[in-house]
Amino acid sequence: MKKILITGLSACLLAVNTVADEQLNVEAKYQQLMEGVCAENSAPVQRSSGTSVYSWKDENGQVHFGDRAPQNVDAEKHALAGRKDYFDVSVSYPSGPIDSNIGEALAIGGRAIADSISRLLPAGTMAKSEIDMQVFGSRNALMKFMYEETGSASSQADGFYLPLNNKVAVLYRGSDSYAQQVALHESTHVFQFQNIGFMPGWVTEGMAEYFEMLEVSGSAKLVPVNQSWIAYIQNQGRLIPLQTLMTADHSAWQGSQAGQFYASSWALFYFMMLPENRAMTQQLLADMSQDKCDEVPDAHYMDMVDDLYRGGLEKLENDWVTWFNGSHLTPNYH
Repeated sequence: MKKILITGLSACLLAVNTVADEQLNVEAKYQQLMEGVCAENSAPVQRSSGTSVYSWKDENGQVHFGDRAPQNVDAEKHALAGRKDYFDVSVSYPSGPIDSNIGEALAIGGRAIADSISRLLPAGTMAKSEIDMQVFGSRNALMKFMYEETGSASSQADGFYLPLNNKVAVLYRGSDSYAQQVALHESTHVFQFQNIGFMPGWVTEGMAEYFEMLEVSGSAKLVPVNQSWIAYIQNQGRLIPLQTLMTADHSAWQGSQAGQFYASSWALFYFMMLPENRAMTQQLLADMSQDKCDEVPDAHYMDMVDDLYRGGLEKLENDWVTWFNGSHLTPNYH
């Protein structure tokens, strides 16, 4: 089970060292950070001139990306020219060179995620984002960077996102596929905060866990069921009840039950992205994006879901549990 530090919501934002003067009180720090995160992001999404990249699956079914097709492997060519230019990304390796194609992965996977999110939001509201991705070859280097940026460090984090300056940090542990998942997870956070704003933890992390699994096949985008989270939840014995999941403060995603919160949030968002439920998800995110700085109590979001789901929260929980206990063979298509 992976651990990904979130630094983009509510109390988690307070861990970010945004001012040099430590005498400023917490409220002042919070307000200063909010002004940065909630600044108007209005750069238009335009068509890209682009280039071509390739994607292929290895013997384990993992999707890889590169600017050159590998030998003796069936690879799909993706022309980026004419596609929407959702973000600019720079990828650097502060701890030394790493033989990884994360940059190419973002060229396809990141844009596919941004495109999918744009379809969940009101038409024409998606803005262009900037991503400064830094890939570290050792945990010590990642922790040092984390401490310099936030004033604290976690030995369990494989990646994190700093909303104030759009920096994304990723740990490369020798596996391209895993590093790409972490990169796509954290990039999803960039698109969330730039275009939707504040959301409860179950939406923020559920959506990021969902989209980190996205695969591109020609013009199709699909998200398979995360079998690792399925097995994890089954091993725990049950999903976290909706009342607990939707009202938990953000420390829950960093505490001893973090895995259960990540897993249940993934499962709930996957269920919400089923074709029959997607209209509800679109309306929920549209409501959340009306004021990116409107951080309202999580109970308010529960009321929103209760109003949007046919039959309300009780039926949502029953349907969700029934879905989870069924078979999971068909991916979600975008």
